[in-house]
Amino acid sequence: MSSPAPVFKRILLKLSGEALAAGQGFGVDSQRVQEIAAELQEVHALGVQVAVVVRSFNPETPEKTPFYEAAWFAPLVRALTVLGAVLMVLLLAVRPLLKLLKSAPVAPKSESAEAVEGPPSAENVAAVMAAPTVDPETGRPDPEILSRKVGIAQRLAADKPDRAASALKQMLAQPTAEDVSA
Repeated sequence: MSSPAPVFKRILLKLSGEALAAGQGFGVDSQRVQEIAAELQEVHALGVQVAVVVRSFNPETPEKTPFYEAAWFAPLVRALTVLGAVLMVLLLAVRPLLKLLKSAPVAPKSESAEAVEGPPSAENVAAVMAAPTVDPETGRPDPEILSRKVGIAQRLAADKPDRAASALKQMLAQPTAEDVSA
């Protein structure tokens, strides 16, 4: 009788080191290797391509990754960095501004006072712009003068935009208490 046609044209045979050692438990048993080779020769004679892989199948235990290489560590560091930055902004920028605003409350102007003042006159603008913004006694900005300067700048911007630009330039060019003391 003729042999049946093979189902597969190619096969891969994985052999462990234990299979080659037979009953010895270590090394390679030549008798066992000859038996396997004879069986592979018969299969090859049927027209099947055979690939053989021999290796020990001892499972390798992977080393534990350090915590700083874990997937959760980078987002945690990023979130803590953002939190630190927000806290620094709050402590170094917002907190002093809140203290300044709480220490010297500005009395709001009534709408009737603005209506009576009307457009700022040249003398009024010059007097307010010449007044120092920083209180010489405390070294802090005087909120009343600062609000008057801002109010005049807003009215100038609304009424006479060309004069508002020059007034703002003059206000910004005025030396501060820090510049004077240095």
